[in-house]
Amino acid sequence: MGMIPKKEYKIFYPIMVIFSLFLLIILGNIAIPIIYHYFMKIINLLSPFIIGFFMAFLLHTVVDKIEEQGINRFLSVLLVFLTLIILLVYLISTLIPIFFNQINELEKQIPQFYHSMQMFFDKLWQKLHFIPKEYHFNIDDIGNFFMNHVFNLRISASSISNLFASFNIIFLSP
Repeated sequence: MGMIPKKEYKIFYPIMVIFSLFLLIILGNIAIPIIYHYFMKIINLLSPFIIGFFMAFLLHTVVDKIEEQGINRFLSVLLVFLTLIILLVYLISTLIPIFFNQINELEKQIPQFYHSMQMFFDKLWQKLHFIPKEYHFNIDDIGNFFMNHVFNLRISASSISNLFASFNIIFLSP
């Protein structure tokens, strides 16, 4: 009673293995997106604390080294924070003009890029003359595609939430 004969066991075991694999795959496809969603929520929640921990660890070490030189702890902390703030202001003040200069250069080069892309497509369709004309596209078609599909994306509440989370990490962690 209750025991499976050896002959039936040879059939039963592979069937149970296959059934278990299918069950695992089906549950995995259902559970993995849910687990990933909550895992990312936890990571987004904990990332400011993790970044803050590492920054505090690094800055604490620097403060200790300065304090070993005989400088008061308060002055050591003040020196480290002022140095950090000056460094951040310097980086931001030098990177923003570089960024705007790059944008201005890109703006100047867009007409030249447009012309070279137009020439590229003209040469491409001359070489691929066997492709029917209705399948030919040019740079204007690509621009229209982007205008219709990419640039008309709506800003969702989650993207705004992610934007604020990024600001949270950048400004509140230090």
